[in-house]
Amino acid sequence: QLRHPELPDQFPPLKSLESRPNNLPRQPTPFLGRERETSDVVSLLQRNDVHLLTLGGPGGTGKTRLALQAAADLLDDFADGVFFVPLASLTDPALVLSTIASTLGVHEEGGQPLAERFRDFLVTKQLLLVLDNLEHLVDAAPAIGELLATSPRLKVLATSRMPLRLRGEREYPVPSLGLPRRKPPPPPEQLRQYEAVRLFIDRAQAVKPDFTISNENAPALAEICHRLDGLPLAIELAAARVRMLPPPAMLARLEQRLPLLTGGARDAPARQQTLRNTIAWSYDLLEPEEQQLFRRLAVFAGGASFEAVEAVANPDGTLEVFGGLERLLEHSLLRQEEGPEGEPRFGMLETIREFGLEHLEGSREAEETRRRHADVMIALAEDAALEIIQGARQGVWLDRLEAEHDNIRSALAWMLEQPDGKSALRVAAALARFWAVRGNPGEGREWLRRALVVGREERTVARAWALRGAGLLAETQGDYGAAQALLEECLALAQALPDQAVAAAWHHLGNVASDHSQAAACYEQALGLRRELGDTSGTGRTLANLAQVSMEQGHIDRAEQFLAEAMGLFEHGADTYGTANAILTHAALERLRGNVERAEKSYQNALRLGRELDDKPLMVETLMELAEMARARGDRVRALAAYREVLALARELGDKLRVATVLVGLAALAAASREAVRGARLLGAADGLRRLTGVPLLPDQEELRERVEAMPREALDKVTFADAKEAGGGLPLEAAVSDALALADALTAMD
Repeated sequence: QLRHPELPDQFPPLKSLESRPNNLPRQPTPFLGRERETSDVVSLLQRNDVHLLTLGGPGGTGKTRLALQAAADLLDDFADGVFFVPLASLTDPALVLSTIASTLGVHEEGGQPLAERFRDFLVTKQLLLVLDNLEHLVDAAPAIGELLATSPRLKVLATSRMPLRLRGEREYPVPSLGLPRRKPPPPPEQLRQYEAVRLFIDRAQAVKPDFTISNENAPALAEICHRLDGLPLAIELAAARVRMLPPPAMLARLEQRLPLLTGGARDAPARQQTLRNTIAWSYDLLEPEEQQLFRRLAVFAGGASFEAVEAVANPDGTLEVFGGLERLLEHSLLRQEEGPEGEPRFGMLETIREFGLEHLEGSREAEETRRRHADVMIALAEDAALEIIQGARQGVWLDRLEAEHDNIRSALAWMLEQPDGKSALRVAAALARFWAVRGNPGEGREWLRRALVVGREERTVARAWALRGAGLLAETQGDYGAAQALLEECLALAQALPDQAVAAAWHHLGNVASDHSQAAACYEQALGLRRELGDTSGTGRTLANLAQVSMEQGHIDRAEQFLAEAMGLFEHGADTYGTANAILTHAALERLRGNVERAEKSYQNALRLGRELDDKPLMVETLMELAEMARARGDRVRALAAYREVLALARELGDKLRVATVLVGLAALAAASREAVRGARLLGAADGLRRLTGVPLLPDQEELRERVEAMPREALDKVTFADAKEAGGGLPLEAAVSDALALADALTAMD
């Protein structure tokens, strides 16, 4: 087999094809990866209770190649041989048995019917038959079942995009190739361990021998493999284009995948020369009603629940949805996954979905289908908006929005193209807290910016809430100047509207206020309005924030009063986030009193609730406090572990302010550990990031920063210290985080 110098030599050559009778074709290119799948298939066929194994999956997943590799590995297990029977070109199910018989050299003789003669031939034979591409010939399944019933030592390995539905059939869905994680992507030197990337490199080198993975092309290469769903055929077709299109240029053209994925080998079957042909092979096997259901389902970008499918794809009740879904699953045009709370979800690979959208656009029902899809997303967003702020099942609703996020993105993009854009404003406003909590504040700010531009002439409740949402997301990223401007615009608009947006705007203005007195005044305004509106959850949250500000002003008794009332409002645990926020304030109060163990226990409780919600800003705030406590008591191991997690979350949020705070803490550990130069560099980076936010340090943070700045000066001369600090001051966010993580690794290695 061919070998490439850049790839690990871990793929053993096929066993000798002469060891047993067989007609297995040699694979024209190296069979890369699939070690686990090959082992699974071999193990299943070696079991005494498995006589029919069907490899399933959509076109392009590599079912045939996996079957051939497993068959080659099984040559020594079948005394009478292993035989490959290609069936793609056959159109009549009645000819399947004669085709198999011909492959084995069995023909009519002496007036004996072929079927009878074939059964007599097989009855004593220990054979493995590889029946390739059976999906369009499933009517031949009973005849195959009869052969298996009368031939005790016969085994069949079938490849088919749908099961044969025979008793005793074992199905093995062939998965896509292994993909690297997306956030954060692994470094280039680690990408080769992923099957999809390895396949791309190998096939690219076949047409461009000097192709290598590099720092410049690695991110694009990894994203290409994701965009192509890890499908081997799609990756091979894309890699063949690398002669003209390097990965970054190829990625830019992958918004429309199918036109690019053409030009397969001339000796490959026609259906494998373009990905569109491969998918069309399955689509053409569907009944007209199933094709209609498939087209309408393509509007779902991230899968759908059964209820959503009914609402969007079957508004008039004329389609038999349950049976149709089952057929699409059988044809490998759909995938079934488990959604929130265990509900089934139905989705498509993106390459298949693109094919479905092409047919939807050509069916004249695209506009109405997209409108129904948008209506479902609007209803979900507005139902979730209140629940994720003050409902008893905040985590469940956040998970629902997470599951539907791709659908929401698709629906928002469509809504923004409509003349009025009002729906986009409503949805984006409703989702602001979701984007803040689940680590997408930058994306949320962009959706809200676009929606606010479309609806800039409106003076409505929806616009007020959209401005408040944009302010919240700016606050989440530490962009306090932008947050204040957005919230003040919200307040100016909302004052004339009988809505809770006014109270919410005052509350968040308190969060981004430049001093304690201003913050307290904003919270007092919010508190009065929330009490008047009967907003129990909002009242509790504002009370907790007032307690925090009062404590920082030195008014401990007042802080205790505010906190006691807040805890009372949250005592039934209906508002998980509000409870966690109050616990954070309680922890800070205990820490101020010197009750370190109680404070740490409260912080851990708040962190548990944050993890339960997967609320990234809440986790960042809590972990930061735990890190500072660990650092203060000299527990470097725990401090570093917490700092690492804060850095990862803050980078995901794009929160420069929190990253800057972590850098100061790490600089303190560095200065105390004979890493003075790196500490000075991080101190400069922290100052640079904080300048970008325009937010001054709190008094305790300023005190720590001054102490840290004094520490390395004792070990470094002024010039070296100044140079290191200046070098750090110019670092962008990603580079500062990378430096900080490298330092954390170095400090950990010292322990």
